[in-house]
Amino acid sequence: MKRILIVHNEPFIPSLRGNTKAIWEYCNVLKKLGCELYYCVTSNCNLSQEFIDYFEGRVYVFRPKRYNRLFVRIIQYCTKKVYKKITGYNNIDDLYPYGLERFVEELHCRYSFDSCIVNYITLSRLFKYISVKQKILYAHDTFSFKRKLLGVDRFWFNLKPNEEAKGLDRCSDIVAIQYNEAVLFHYLNPLAKVYTVYSYFSPVELPVVASNSILYIAGNNEVNLNGITFFLQHVFPLILAIRTDVSLEIGGSICDVIPSSLITSHVHLLGKIDKLESFYALGNISINPVYQGTGLKIKTFEGLSYGKAVVAHSHSVEGIYNIDQAPILSSSDPKRMAEYILLLLDNRKLCISMHKHALAYIKEMNTYVLNEYRKLINEN
Repeated sequence: MKRILIVHNEPFIPSLRGNTKAIWEYCNVLKKLGCELYYCVTSNCNLSQEFIDYFEGRVYVFRPKRYNRLFVRIIQYCTKKVYKKITGYNNIDDLYPYGLERFVEELHCRYSFDSCIVNYITLSRLFKYISVKQKILYAHDTFSFKRKLLGVDRFWFNLKPNEEAKGLDRCSDIVAIQYNEAVLFHYLNPLAKVYTVYSYFSPVELPVVASNSILYIAGNNEVNLNGITFFLQHVFPLILAIRTDVSLEIGGSICDVIPSSLITSHVHLLGKIDKLESFYALGNISINPVYQGTGLKIKTFEGLSYGKAVVAHSHSVEGIYNIDQAPILSSSDPKRMAEYILLLLDNRKLCISMHKHALAYIKEMNTYVLNEYRKLINEN
């Protein structure tokens, strides 16, 4: 049985965001493969009993000493604040919690881990100082020229390629969540083993219902806001010009930031969604209008995992699993996106067909993901 330590700055139960959901999903996969999991939280936060029970009590919280916190503040002020203000870029270790390496090495001496997985390249410094043999980075995203790629003025972590390569060089194995990012990681660190795992999405059987609702759920970041703004300004009016009985159901914290000028009687803001299943049961069509960003196209896959007919901006299918066989209607043209949605609203048989293909696609992808993780833990 492989012992694996997972390191992240917060717990993932409850799983309310895409990144923590991804961690929860790969933990389930590793458990399915017979691994014994341990979890290290790098910040002071409340741990639910459900989270502790999930790891059978094998949860450890790193609490930096006071002088370490002072040291980190000085370093972060000099680099993150001053350097970033001058150059617009971060250094690779700007967000690293100094002192973590000693804490993790003590855990390793006690439990003899076979592998250590850190989430995000911001924690890669840990690998310079611990003796665990297999050092796995679950990347979540790429950060080279991040602000330029997103087309935004601010982003929480923005690197030059040489800094990202510096972090990648510390890893023996790199887990990419989409194909395009795997190519970049291969280029920046040719010596590491790179696995493209996408993510594991548990399929949920929901019936195709009699509904004229379009579904969108997201967090309140700038990329998601730009995407739904594009849809509300350029796509939705084309739909309403043909069908006045259509509604757009929007869930998640994105509801908090959508300008009131974009809200009409056809747009329903549902706010926080406690159960995704109840949200996706409201209709047959899920959209992902996001046209910026990198990382996994989570809402594209999530809609498919609930058997929805997915209509997406072309950007939101880039780098996905087996793209030529993906049951997704995609375009960057607002008129074409509107036509796809109107077609689905008028054609129940097409919705049923896409429902079946969506679930079959997710199951096929999950088999691939499982095999990639099997290689990750067995080839070392």
